[in-house]
Amino acid sequence: MYCDDIERLGRLRTLALETERRLRDNESLLAARGMDVPLEIRRLQEELARIEERHRRSDALFEQMLQSLADLADARRDLYRALGILVSAAEKGYPETLEVRRAREVLEELRREMPRS
Repeated sequence: MYCDDIERLGRLRTLALETERRLRDNESLLAARGMDVPLEIRRLQEELARIEERHRRSDALFEQMLQSLADLADARRDLYRALGILVSAAEKGYPETLEVRRAREVLEELRREMPRS
């Protein structure tokens, strides 16, 4: 989807430039019919600028989301490792307690959710 958006934005830029060129090429004819060509070109350019700005903001938010997901994955990995250390230590001293069994279950749930590397 992300690449498609970049391609669409490129096509939109090309279309806007082509439209602007056609408006300029036919300015006298369009003006004779009541169109303010410079105003319409300015509106077209302003709208394209707004779309490009929205795309930049969207791109920045997308990058922030990806970074947040990576940070979350790192935190889950760190939690898994720390819990593994705690469970191992607890199993040595209290192998059959309810808390240790539950901690083992949580550790196993986290292990199943960890991505394979």
